[in-house]
Amino acid sequence: VTDAQAKESVQATMLNVLSVLNEAVGGDLGRVKQAVQLTGVFNTIDTYADHARLMNTASDLAADLLGERGHHARMTLGANSVHGQSPVEIQAIFEVE
Repeated sequence: VTDAQAKESVQATMLNVLSVLNEAVGGDLGRVKQAVQLTGVFNTIDTYADHARLMNTASDLAADLLGERGHHARMTLGANSVHGQSPVEIQAIFEVE
């Protein structure tokens, strides 16, 4: 997987996260008080160390959609094995009304 392909995977995964969030708040994203934390797990080789740069794509999407409420804590890490050999998994925590 190239960096460009990984970024595309991050974007698709984060758009899915945001879609689930939108459904959870009944389509009213105004109910989202804050993005609390994003955690990205990347399926990488042992020597890869640029996970944080790839995760910027997800962070930027949250901020673009939610403005200041989209700013969050973040953790990224690499793993040799991710379920289904997916290039990335994203866990998200949001505070909602």
